[in-house]
This record gives sequence, C-alpha cells and structure tokens, in this order.
Amino acid sequence: MAEKQKVRIQSVDRILDIIEEVSKEKHGLSISEIAKRLDLQVSTTYNLIGTLKTRDYIHQDPETKRYFLGVKILSLKNIYVENIEIKSTALPLLEELHEEIPETIHLSICQGDHMVPIARLDSKYSVRVDTVYPGNKGPLYCTATGRALLFQMSDQELTSLLNEIDIVSYTDHTLTNIDAIKEEIEKSKKRGYSQDMMEHQDDVYCIGAPIYNYDNKIIASISISVPSIRFSPFEKERLIENVTRTADKISARVGYEKS
Repeated sequence: MAEKQKVRIQSVDRILDIIEEVSKEKHGLSISEIAKRLDLQVSTTYNLIGTLKTRDYIHQDPETKRYFLGVKILSLKNIYVENIEIKSTALPLLEELHEEIPETIHLSICQGDHMVPIARLDSKYSVRVDTVYPGNKGPLYCTATGRALLFQMSDQELTSLLNEIDIVSYTDHTLTNIDAIKEEIEKSKKRGYSQDMMEHQDDVYCIGAPIYNYDNKIIASISISVPSIRFSPFEKERLIENVTRTADKISARVGYEKS
C-alpha cells in the first residue's frame, strides 16, 4: 500500500518552528535571532510572531524586547498534565466502583462548551447503554457528567454559556428551557450529585459527581449510566452513594481537602 501523501502548510510549519525555537532559550530571542535561525525574512517573522502574541502563545519582554513562551503554552501544558494525572489516578478507583456496580462508567472533562469522556468502563451486562465514547463530545446541559462539570459556574457564567450554545431536545424528557436547566443544576449543587433522567438518551438514567483538585477547582466528573430495565428508587440511592464516594476518593488523591 502506497504511503499517504503528507500535507504540510508552510505558515503552520513556520509558526510551530518559532514556538519550538523560542522554547530552547530561557533568556528569550530577538526578532532578528529568530529570523536568522529559521532562515526567514524579518518582516515575515514579525508578522507570524504578531499572531502568536495576540493569542498569548508568545510573550515579549517590554524592556529587553526579547520573546519568550506565553501563558497559553503553559496553560495547555498544565491541562495536558492534569488530564493525564486525573486519568491515571482515577482508573483504579473507577475499576473498584465497577466491581461494585458493573454498569457503564465515564470519566469526563470539560472542553469549551462540551463534555468529553477521557475514560470509559463498559457495562458487564448483556443489555447495556450505548453512550458517548472517549474523545467524542457530548452536551453539558443535559448529561449527568456534563452538569457536574458546571457546578462551579456563577449564575452569570452559566447564563452566558446556555445562551451561546444550541440547546436541543434529545428525548421527550430533555430540559430545554434555560431557567429550568439552571434550576436543575442549582439543585444538583446542593445535593452533591447530578442526574440525567432519560434526558440525553431514551431509557437511560445517569448519576454523576464532580472531581475537585488541590485548588478546589472542578477538573473532571464521573458518572454511571443504567438502562431503565435495571433502574429503580433503590438502585438510584445505591448509585448516588457509590458515585459520590468514588468522586470524593479521587478528589482526595489529587489533593482536594474537603472543608
């Protein structure tokens, strides 16, 4: 089989070359130094760096005029490290939870205006739910794992988010009124867990809870999804107890201290 042709875009290559070159020098680089190292015109280098500065990928010292990596690069690094850490930390505890409740379990993070699972344990039963898989996006406003990620949003932030996204009805049970969604999330905060009562998928119930880090910040959430044939008031209480307990254990392992 012939090797697929590699597509390269020159401007993107140059942007990445600049970031990599600047990262090598702890004392920063000037425009002329960057241009010389990369065999670029100074004017071209200036324009490319202007874009990087605007997006905070490159920072210029106001006194020396030299360029350094910007806060956006550090932010992305921290997000990457945090996601790797939370997944490796959470998995052993999620596996323990799975032994207790062998239903479909998700570990998810927030990306923009979506939730994205980064780990999933499939149900051990023959009848199981077909939910969002790792790497795929899902809605925040009508899933248990998504709602748990919104617990720390202020009323203003939540209103702004809900006004910006497309709120669609996935089932006859989906809350689509912004005030009703906000009320449900507020109730969830007070009780310490979130729920999705067949709002995202027909005949699927879900219970979720947030994971906090050492800085008292929600960095992820976990949830258990159960088909309606195995759901009952007793089962709901069992799910709540196990999900919240596991979320608390994971939070403690990443440095969270409950007040």
